[in-house]
Amino acid sequence: MNRSEIIAFRNRAAGSNWDAAIGAALAPGRKVSTPAGGVDAAFALADPDLAVGILTAAGFTAVDVVDVREGVYYGPDADRARAAVLRLRMARNLLTGLGAASAERALDQLRATLDAHDTGDGVWFDSRAWLITARRY
Repeated sequence: MNRSEIIAFRNRAAGSNWDAAIGAALAPGRKVSTPAGGVDAAFALADPDLAVGILTAAGFTAVDVVDVREGVYYGPDADRARAAVLRLRMARNLLTGLGAASAERALDQLRATLDAHDTGDGVWFDSRAWLITARRY
């Protein structure tokens, strides 16, 4: 028997504060484009029906999907959180093509957003995900 467990992050439309806050900080006043196919790869399994269909087609049974609301930790302070955020493909994509002044403004806004989410116990954002479990015999 094979058991599979997947954490599928949900996007800003589904209430993931981290995605919305970081996107707004790095793209203030800009429309954030949706990748070809309409789904960012980071959220490819955010649709539970799609995830169940893929796992079922792959021969998995007993597929279970549970809504999880847990904070996501970006680091002990805003500086380390900034470094973590800037490693995300989403952040790199949002900064690509900006002129120096626009990039600096975006990074300043990111810093303000991270400062606002510093709880004293680190930089935390609300997050939602699906915990998907399945078995294949």
